[in-house]
Amino acid sequence: VDAKADKEDTKGLVKGKKRKNQLGVEEKERRSSESLLMSQFPVTLKKQLVDDWEFVTQLGKLVKLPRSPTVDGILTKYLEYRVKKDNKISDSCAEVTKGLRCYFDKALPAMLLYKKEQKQYKEEIKGDVSPSTVYGAEHLLR
Repeated sequence: VDAKADKEDTKGLVKGKKRKNQLGVEEKERRSSESLLMSQFPVTLKKQLVDDWEFVTQLGKLVKLPRSPTVDGILTKYLEYRVKKDNKISDSCAEVTKGLRCYFDKALPAMLLYKKEQKQYKEEIKGDVSPSTVYGAEHLLR
């Protein structure tokens, strides 16, 4: 009976190790894909992200709101560009830009703002105001 119990304990230990190893593999894959994305990201945009970070976190300077063009305006211009290019708006393109706008509105307060920008957000975004109608390219890039 004890041998059987030991065998079951060992099985659980092996499964635990496999699970732990699997998590390690998934983490490595995630880091690898993030690193691939950043290596394909244009240097000028990387520099803009760094400059933006320094501007807000190191110098304590916030961008003036509302921005021009706004995220909403940028996405609208993109749709207009696609219409001119393709002579029509595809349902998928319209759906993707709608999804980006919605995602931006939800992600901005949750993960795109630096701590020093939270107060400004609360002052600017009240009632039915969507962040995508106030914030611009700097925050969309994040």
